[in-house]
Amino acid sequence: MTIDFDIRPTITQLQRVGIRPADKLLHKIMQYGPAAFEPLCELACNIDMLFEEPPACYAPIHALRLLGELRTPRSIEPLINALSGDILDSEDGTPEAVWANDAPQILGMIGRPAVDPLQALADDPERDMVQRGMALLALAFTIGIEPDLRPTVIGGLIERLAASDDREFNSHIVIALSNVAAREAYSQVMARFRAGAIDTDMITAAIARQMLYSSTRLGCVRHTLAERYASHGPFEQSR
Repeated sequence: MTIDFDIRPTITQLQRVGIRPADKLLHKIMQYGPAAFEPLCELACNIDMLFEEPPACYAPIHALRLLGELRTPRSIEPLINALSGDILDSEDGTPEAVWANDAPQILGMIGRPAVDPLQALADDPERDMVQRGMALLALAFTIGIEPDLRPTVIGGLIERLAASDDREFNSHIVIALSNVAAREAYSQVMARFRAGAIDTDMITAAIARQMLYSSTRLGCVRHTLAERYASHGPFEQSR
């Protein structure tokens, strides 16, 4: 793909804007449409930058959120590849923690076209488990965009839970089901807890029970870009 050389300097401005880019800059980048994908994806996946000093540490988050506006399956594998345990272990409110929280929602925004690629990534035993877990959570978030996916997605998660003996993988499945408030999976989930097939350091039966019978936690996937900044920021760089 040929990149217009005017695009990259504009996107580079995201490294200097702090916690909230001006609407004018966001609109300008979004006007590039699909042509902005490659530079946005490169910046969104620059995980090392999340650990730099402000304002540079916020740039991958801005790029990630703008990438979500494109809703393209092309972003799935790069974002999954970028995830590591170091990000998930970060303190709440840090740029890397915000990135990890947003990423599965950004992938879920793609909706139906994301289902098959996310399932394939989640089922890949060669992948890091945190990456497989994010693929499962992103899969759950697709339901927030296209509710008619619910039977397909939840049915697939239940089948995986029944077939797997990997306690860590099973815990990620239960977390995904819990975020969807999949009460239809309650008996299967509790059976796996009783069988000792769930890592209770990741999620307990009591928490899963409560979440399965509560409201879904999918609303954030439907946020507009402005709503995402209002609801998921500002963020701090605390070390």
